[in-house]
Amino acid sequence: MPFEKNEITKIILGLVVASASQGAKASDAWDCVETSRGWSCAASANFKPDPVPLTRITATDDAIEAQVTASKPLTPDTVKDEKVSTKPEKTTPVAVENNAANLEEQTVASTPEPQPNDQKPNDKKTLSEASDTPSTVLKNNIDQLANTPLPPKNIKKANNQRQSTNQDAPLDDRRDRQLDWVRYAPLDAKNLVCKGRYLEPNIWTGQLAPGNEKSATTIDADQSDSQLGGLSVLDGNVIIEESGRQIKAEHAEFESKSRQALLRTDVRYREPNFLITADAMSADLENDVAIASEARFVLHDQHMRGEALSLTRFGSERVEAEDTLITYCEPGSNDWGIRAAQMELFPQEGYGEAYHARFEVAGVPVFYSPYFYWPLDDTRRTGLLYPSYSSTEEDGYDIALPYYINIAPNIDDTLTTRIIEHRGVLFENEARYLNPFGLNTLATSWLPDDNKTGSKRWLVDFSHKGTPAPQWTSQIDFTRVSDATYFDDLTPVTLAVPASDDLAQKASLVYQADHWKASALINDYQSLDGSYPYARMPQLDYALSQNLKDTSVGLSLQFTRFDHPSAGETDADRIHARPTVGYQAETTWGYLRPEAGIWYSQYDFSNQEDLTRTNRFASLDSGLVFERQGELSTQTLEPRLKLIHVDGDATNTLMGSSFFDAGALGFSYGNLFDTLGFTGNDRVSHTDQATLGLESKLYSISGREVFTAGVAQAHYLGDHDRRPGDASGTANQSDYALLASWKPSEVLTLSHDSRLDQDTGTLLTENYRAFYRPDTDRLLYANLRRTQSSDGNNTFNQVDMATRWPISHEWSAVARYTQDLKASENLETLAGFEYENCCWKLRFTGQRSIIDGTTDFERENKFYIQFILRGLGGFGQKEGRQFLEDLTGYNEDDNANF
Repeated sequence: MPFEKNEITKIILGLVVASASQGAKASDAWDCVETSRGWSCAASANFKPDPVPLTRITATDDAIEAQVTASKPLTPDTVKDEKVSTKPEKTTPVAVENNAANLEEQTVASTPEPQPNDQKPNDKKTLSEASDTPSTVLKNNIDQLANTPLPPKNIKKANNQRQSTNQDAPLDDRRDRQLDWVRYAPLDAKNLVCKGRYLEPNIWTGQLAPGNEKSATTIDADQSDSQLGGLSVLDGNVIIEESGRQIKAEHAEFESKSRQALLRTDVRYREPNFLITADAMSADLENDVAIASEARFVLHDQHMRGEALSLTRFGSERVEAEDTLITYCEPGSNDWGIRAAQMELFPQEGYGEAYHARFEVAGVPVFYSPYFYWPLDDTRRTGLLYPSYSSTEEDGYDIALPYYINIAPNIDDTLTTRIIEHRGVLFENEARYLNPFGLNTLATSWLPDDNKTGSKRWLVDFSHKGTPAPQWTSQIDFTRVSDATYFDDLTPVTLAVPASDDLAQKASLVYQADHWKASALINDYQSLDGSYPYARMPQLDYALSQNLKDTSVGLSLQFTRFDHPSAGETDADRIHARPTVGYQAETTWGYLRPEAGIWYSQYDFSNQEDLTRTNRFASLDSGLVFERQGELSTQTLEPRLKLIHVDGDATNTLMGSSFFDAGALGFSYGNLFDTLGFTGNDRVSHTDQATLGLESKLYSISGREVFTAGVAQAHYLGDHDRRPGDASGTANQSDYALLASWKPSEVLTLSHDSRLDQDTGTLLTENYRAFYRPDTDRLLYANLRRTQSSDGNNTFNQVDMATRWPISHEWSAVARYTQDLKASENLETLAGFEYENCCWKLRFTGQRSIIDGTTDFERENKFYIQFILRGLGGFGQKEGRQFLEDLTGYNEDDNANF
């Protein structure tokens, strides 16, 4: 079958010249016959040579001719004497069938075994009548493959080999050879909804490594019939390999000049992250074009497979397919898929396009689109994103339709149109701009006319984080809304805007050196509850920290201008300085950490006399570590003593009873050891005290902390101001701070902290917490918080419980229950279910909760539903599950694509 000689430059190619092979091991000597196509050799029963291994040749045409000539077993004269003079019987053409067993049965029944000099009547027309375009040539070739007879004997041999291979395969072989699907071992697959994954063989090394310029084209086969500079007919375990490409088939015809091949029966075309299987294929290796009919294909990294009536592969750039179905489900499952008359895949650019597409569920069309686009990876491209839907009693349905615009590699924009039934149309927009100095995000929303309030509603949020120069960092956060109830009424769907009673509007610039840091800050607020904090316009900071062996020296300087929007409030300029010096002496059995410093603040008030305050402070923190080694565990006993001295004056008032940024520390085990007792630079807490603490820890033999218990109490040695352990400033000692933590396993933690009244032994505050998380799918959480006054009256009593737990391999439940035990009122009840398999998820959540801002426990019901399709992402509303991330830090969206 001569191939058409296209105008393609001469290339390096490899051909197999087999003097003996697995398919001919039972044969005897070689008989060669000169035919119109060249020399054809077959085995005879005259003699048995020693087995010779299959020979692989990679050379130029001239070198191939020399090697073939040197390897001829007989001279031409001898061959002519042995030439068969009778003509073989004509063979009946047999169409290529999908089922190899049927093909074998038809061939054996209707076709006699061909002789070595048989001529295939259709072979000469395979490429001779094709056009000059490579893809057109290949299409003509693939159309003619169905009418080309196959060598019956070889087909039978190949089928027998495959059957033997399947019979001999071990029972625990978990690889689906057809689609590279590898099933997990039973223990590994336990509790997994996806029982396997696509895994391509690790063959892309050495000569097959993509981009290997030294790689030549090599061809292996059990049998070959070659003509120098022309056609090679290959039968049995045909393998064609070159850099970044491997093709396997049972039968092939390869033309060395144009590097075009026709392949039939169990064709497997492989490139990195791409596999095509078909019964027939035409390939042009010179132009990187391959056409297959009735093909199946796999993109391993994308977990995507598909099937197509006709498929064309254009190198690594794109794939064109007709009458195609693609899905991200595992083999054997077509729960959902996208069927299209025409489809194009662009793996390198990361997207796919389908024309006249139908979205099918269980084979039933449910949605039609003349054009459909979807991403194959995380590459950004312009297009519609998945919509979301929610419903509440107050607002009715809420549908959000986002559209993503990829303006430039460093600029994008997302415009979301929200249709809120009882309010109107709200537009949310987020623009992002990345430059060498940092990332900038501008989020806005606009509701022209709220049908419920009759007013315009809007939001503006701008954020910036950057490095304008080496060692410099900059940050801007600016948030403002139209009214105080914006977040209660119109919680953003697509905008990541922090909701708070005081919306920050600040900008900072920081320089960080090796041992010192300087910064500038301006910070204002929009208060939504009417209690405006003081604005800092500006605040300048300088901090120095230097270690000289075990001695540390520190200096903190700050200038702040405080400004309040309300008339009559006191504004002021404040200068604060705090030099410190410390020493650290540490050993394995204890430590000693003395520290001393001066706390200085000077005020220039707008409407009263200036004020200067200077306080000296010193502390000595010390502790011992006693250790007892057991057979299975190690226990420690760690007493701690911290002596604290802070100078005092009339520091309990500033501007009457108000402060700019001072905040009293609450009661806790750690705060009893705090030196100053307040946050901010407006106030320190005068005291002379000794805080005693005792901790004991238990470690397992592996070093894991199993149990911790501690108790601490502050003893006041004289007059003192308000302290974390004594809000009245009159007690001689504080209440006891208790803590305990037990970790019976890596996945379960039980903890407790409380405040024990020193006189009555009553637990004034209690916090019990249980957290069990054996894996990412299972979670149990419970928290009981209780507070009571010294007279025994409960002031706070609340329980919070949450869970996420699988019901089966596919179904899981999520729930949360929060109850105010004192008021006997339910604060939140949430319940949801999730169905998940290897290719899609469904989340359904219902919530009944207190409306924010209400004081009479007024409630509303909410309903959320979300669909997540593997490889395509999710659409719907993901609200109602935020508490899971709050408890664990685990982002549910991380698992959206399985």
